Parts: sequence; C-alpha cells; structure tokens
Amino acid sequence: MESIKSAITADVQKDINAEIEEFAKEKEVHAIHVAAQEAEIERKTKELEFETLKLQEIRMDIENHQGNKTLDAVISALA
Repeated sequence: MESIKSAITADVQKDINAEIEEFAKEKEVHAIHVAAQEAEIERKTKELEFETLKLQEIRMDIENHQGNKTLDAVISALA
C-alpha cells in the first residue's frame, strides 16, 4: 500500500514539475513578446516625434511666408 502511495505521489510530483516547466517557458516567451512590443512602440514614438518636428518646421515656414506676403503687400501699398 505504501509503495502505491509513493508511486502516485511521485507521478503527481512529476506532473506538477512538468506544468511548472511549461508555465516558465510560456512566461519567458511572453516576456520576449512584450519586450519586442515595447521596442516597436519606442521606435514608432521616436518616428512620430521626428514627424511632429518636421510638421512644426513646415508650419513655421508657412507662417513666415504668410507674414512676408503681408509685409510685401504693406510695402506695395505704401509705395
């Protein structure tokens, strides 16, 4: 009877250990996936920041150009 109990206990422990190993592997794969997503988010964030700066420069150029047109119109009107 004791040997049956020991065999069952050993078998259950083996199953538990296998489950723990499987969970650890899944956790590692998930961590790698999360790290890859974070890297992609960081890359896209930098890309968007760069695009934002370019758009701000374009906007300033347009505003300066419009200001120059207004100044040119005033000078023409005064001439």
